Formats: sequence, structure tokens, C-alpha cells
Amino acid sequence: MDIDREGKSFHTAMAIFSVLFVSSGPLSQNAIRERFAIPAEEFAKGMELLKAIIDNYTPLRVQEAQDKIALTTKAEYAGYIKALLKTKRARLTGASLETLAVVAYKQPVTKTEVDRIRGVDCESTLTQLHEEGLIRAIGSLSSPGAPLLYQTTEKFLLSFNLKGLADLPEIRQ
Repeated sequence: MDIDREGKSFHTAMAIFSVLFVSSGPLSQNAIRERFAIPAEEFAKGMELLKAIIDNYTPLRVQEAQDKIALTTKAEYAGYIKALLKTKRARLTGASLETLAVVAYKQPVTKTEVDRIRGVDCESTLTQLHEEGLIRAIGSLSSPGAPLLYQTTEKFLLSFNLKGLADLPEIRQ
């Protein structure tokens, strides 16, 4: 790949890379563009070049979820990171995955609706998913007891490599 290191797109790509590199999580593409006054067309060119550079020359990837972008490690290099950090990756149980699927497909959804669909009390599973940052409460219904409404988070999208909810697989009948 021949890269014009003096071009405007290269400068834009490196500016985007710089802010993603130092951020502690996903950043809004619109916020980056507006904060640094990068025209939309130039931002798109910079993103395209950045993805090409990252994909071809680094163990990283630019991951997109809705309007957000983040730098993540390619799966084939995750073992090195894990060995260095010796972190324990959260494992989701079958019950957790089922509950998460109900929230993902039915959102916003109440605990009662999740319980009814799954046929069991999901209180502890919803709590675990909330603590893992995969779901969040977005408000409550204006009905007796004011039950909380749950929806998935950006971390959910990033964890399952989805750009948005439209990328969820279709439900089979």
C-alpha cells in the first residue's frame, strides 16, 4: 500500500488515530469531526485511510458501533493481551445469553416482560448484565410499581461486533 504521508487524508487519519489511541472507550464520530472542525467528506476519507493502515499494519482494528468508533485488538492477538494483563474475561452463561437476547430484541423491555418470555425470574441475571455494562436502565414505565425499562448498551454492540441493532440476526420462528 502506497501512502501519501503529506496528504490531508493522512493527516486526518492520524488525528483520528491519536484521539482513539488515548481514549478510554468509544468516541462519537460526529463529536470528533465537530471538535476538530473536520469536514464530513474529509473525515470519511481519513477514516477509510485509517482503517486501511490499521488493518494492514497493526494488530488493531477500528471497530464501529452506531456513531461510535474505538480501537480494539484483533481477535488473533487477544491471547497476548490476556497473558500480559492476566485479566479474567467475563463468561456469559446460557441464562445470561438468553436474557441478553430478550433485551436486545424486545428493547426497551421490563423485567416482568423478560421473566414472562423466559419463564423464570431474571432479577439476578439482569443485575449481572447491568454490572457487566451490557444493558442499562433507561427509565421506567408510568404504571403501578414504575418498572424499569432496559436496553442494550454500546458495550453490547462492541462485544458482539455489531454496528447497530439492525445487524442482529433475524429471529427464527
